[in-house]
Amino acid sequence: MKDFIKNCIIVGLLVLVSILGYIILDDKKPLPVDDSMDDEEEALTLSASFSCKDNTRFTAEFPGNDTVKIVRGATTQILPLVTGVGQRFENTDFVYVFAGEEVTVTKKSNSTKTTCTQPFDKDNAPVNFGDAGEGGGEKPDIETVVNESVVGKWKLTDDPVNDPIAGLSFYREFRDDGVYIDTIESPNIPNGKTDLSGTWKSFTKEKPVKVSFSLESGTTYMQLSMSDMEPEEIYHLRVVKVTPESLELIYMERGNTLRFMRVK
Repeated sequence: MKDFIKNCIIVGLLVLVSILGYIILDDKKPLPVDDSMDDEEEALTLSASFSCKDNTRFTAEFPGNDTVKIVRGATTQILPLVTGVGQRFENTDFVYVFAGEEVTVTKKSNSTKTTCTQPFDKDNAPVNFGDAGEGGGEKPDIETVVNESVVGKWKLTDDPVNDPIAGLSFYREFRDDGVYIDTIESPNIPNGKTDLSGTWKSFTKEKPVKVSFSLESGTTYMQLSMSDMEPEEIYHLRVVKVTPESLELIYMERGNTLRFMRVK
């Protein structure tokens, strides 16, 4: 009986480790770097949806620190940041000023203004842009925004382990107390699933931890410590994209991309 239990635990751990990229199913060659992403996708993308008092709607995406992409249905506009005046983005047609959880939109042709807010979602906190209106003030702390946005439960997608034929699914839950839980669900695992837990924290080039790779400015990284593994495993992820629905991370030690969708 002891051997059976031990073997079951080993099987569960090996499956989890393979999902995280520590071993390869067909051979032991390192995973190739996913270079299919272009420069825009490589930058951290924050996204927020807005509903305005004039009954219009749009999505604001922030691929970097100096532009905002406004998506209204099939129409997309890129507006540059106006330096020195807070979170103000402007082109020849519109001015968008982000502050707190709202944005004020001004149409230049007739000087009309409307205020837009993020729709209430009990499962996701709204993005807070900080005290960064036209009067100036600090820009929102991207690391803080990322920390708030990644909290929740996510399911790994675009990966063989989520093949419905194989019957395997991998979930990762980030908790706001710095704990994360990895869960594998499979009919081949005792009780149908197995969990491993550890701790996570974010860091940046400005507030770094000791790593073996170069850090980029304006980028948020995550350090995960798998305390349930023996010996403890530590690895690092670069946050590429985080929206209310999706999360993309680059596994820095291997170079491959992990894509998740939020589980509500």
